Amino acid sequence: SLMLLSLSFALPYYTLNAQPIINTCAWKTRQTFETVFSTAKDLYMLDSEGVNHLPIWIKSNEPQLWIIVPHLASSQTKAFDILNDCAHEAEKNGVNVLGIADGTASELEDFRHEMQTPFPFYATSHTFMSHYTRSNPSVVLIAKKRIVNIWPASSLPSWDELKALISRP
Repeated sequence: SLMLLSLSFALPYYTLNAQPIINTCAWKTRQTFETVFSTAKDLYMLDSEGVNHLPIWIKSNEPQLWIIVPHLASSQTKAFDILNDCAHEAEKNGVNVLGIADGTASELEDFRHEMQTPFPFYATSHTFMSHYTRSNPSVVLIAKKRIVNIWPASSLPSWDELKALISRP
């Protein structure tokens, strides 16, 4: 009964603070961008000028690290210390890092300055957020136009582990 009691507290805590036990996201590990976005409609990643960068990033062969923040107000702000350190290492090693969030250009810029992120943020739709991520923030590693893995920011591997994943075939 102690085991059952422990699980009754641990499981909800884990799913609220990390990824759900059963992944219902549209993204799956090792999928290509073409597979993921072939049925997607009305998805976009807008910069502060209103330019959609999603087609550019989907076509890129360069490794990418996407930081996805579904809810700016309730994101785990302490995670950005780790994310910013990882972003610096990634960019030094030729990996493009970008943030994606649901918000206006001014909200995203304010958030970026508050979190002191070294990477730009793009605005997207709530649909993008609800279908493609489950934690706040989430990290998506992309290499060779494939989704390598998706993590809650609180479970992000070390930069050396990420680098090894990028170089895998």
